Amino acid sequence: MRILNMRDFVKRRVGRLSTGWLWLLVILALPDCGFSAAVTPPTKAIFCDIEKPVFGRHCASNTEKAVGIRLAAAAVALNAGQTSAVGLDESPEARARCGGEPEAVLFQGAFPAGYPACVQPFADPGTACVTQCEHFFGQVQPDGTLVPDDPPDPLVVAFCQQRAHTSTNLPPGGFADSCSTNGVLFDFFVDTRPTPEPVEWDPASLIRVTATGNTLTRSDPTSPPANNPPLDAGAASIQVITRGDGYVEFSAPNTNLTQVGGLAMFLGGPDTEPSLTDLSFAIALNHDGRFYVIESGTIIPGPDVNNSFGLYTAGEHFRVNVQDHSDGTAGITYSRLTGSCAPGSPCPEVVFFTHTGSTVNYPLRVDASFREQGSTLANVMLVRIQ
Repeated sequence: MRILNMRDFVKRRVGRLSTGWLWLLVILALPDCGFSAAVTPPTKAIFCDIEKPVFGRHCASNTEKAVGIRLAAAAVALNAGQTSAVGLDESPEARARCGGEPEAVLFQGAFPAGYPACVQPFADPGTACVTQCEHFFGQVQPDGTLVPDDPPDPLVVAFCQQRAHTSTNLPPGGFADSCSTNGVLFDFFVDTRPTPEPVEWDPASLIRVTATGNTLTRSDPTSPPANNPPLDAGAASIQVITRGDGYVEFSAPNTNLTQVGGLAMFLGGPDTEPSLTDLSFAIALNHDGRFYVIESGTIIPGPDVNNSFGLYTAGEHFRVNVQDHSDGTAGITYSRLTGSCAPGSPCPEVVFFTHTGSTVNYPLRVDASFREQGSTLANVMLVRIQ
C-alpha cells in the first residue's frame, strides 16, 4: 500500500517542479528504518524542519492561529521551550494567499525544535534533512512499517528540496558525538540552542570601556563636568540581528551609576559614537536608582518620578525585544524580568513600554553607553535567528 500518491499530490500542491534526480549523499540510520548499517556510524545529531505534504500549507484556522508559532519567532520560542506542530507564515506572500491572514505550515515533529535525526559525522546537515524528508514517502508494510522508496520519486526529491531544511540555529556541523553508533540520540544529549548567545563586543568599537567576556565596564575616569558628566564611553556588538524576533538582555550590579543598553539600527562599520545619539532603543539604568527608556538620545516620558518607569535593584534583568513584522520592519518593546528563569523555559516578564515612533528596520546590533567610571552592563545576552 502506498502511503501517498506523491506525483498527483505534488502536481496539485507544489506546482511545476524539476524532475532531476538527487543521488543520496548520506545514509541515515534511524531506529524505525530498515537500512543497511553505514561504514561510518551515524553519531552526529541534526534537527530538521520538514513540512508535511498533505495539507502542509494552507490558510490558518482560528485554532491554528491560537496554537501555532510564528516562523519569525523561532529563536525566541526555542529559548522559551515553546513548540507546536503548526508554524505560522506571516510573510506578505503568505498573507496575499490567505486574504491578509497567516498561512499555517504543518511540520513532521515539533516546530521550532525540529525533527531529530542521527547522521554520519561527515554528512552535510542540509542535505541530510532533504534525505530525511524523502524517508517519509514509501510503502506501508502489513505490519504498519513504512519502507521508503529507494530511490525516491523525483517529485518527492523536488518537494523535499523545497520544503526541508535545518532547524533554527542548528550549529553548522550539527551536534557531534550525540548519537550512539546504532543511530539513537543519547538520553543525556542537551540541545544548546535555547541558550542565549553571550554578546561579543566589537574591539573596534570599545571606547573608554573594557570588555570582560560579555560584560562591559567603563574603565576610564568619569569625564567632566563633575555635576553633569556626559555618556561618552561605550561599545557595540559584533553580532547583528538580521531578521526574526529576538532580544538583548542585561543587568547592572549597582544602582548608583549610569549604564545604558539596548539595540541600534546598524548602518555598517564599527561604532565610533559612544554617546546615546545612535543608541536607537535603550534602557537606562540610572544613578538615581531608576530606569528610563531612551530612544536615539531622547528620554521617553514614563509614568514615575522624573519621567522614569520606576525603581530597579542591582542585578535585576531587563530586555529590549524585537518583533518581526515579516516585511523587513520590526516592533520594539521594553521589559523587565520579575523572577528567575532558565533557557528552555518561559521567563516571568513584564513589558513596560512599546515603541510607537519611527519605523524600525533591520539589521540591528547591541549597543551600550556609560557615564561614570565603574558603570557596568553585566552578562549581556542575545537571542536571535542566526
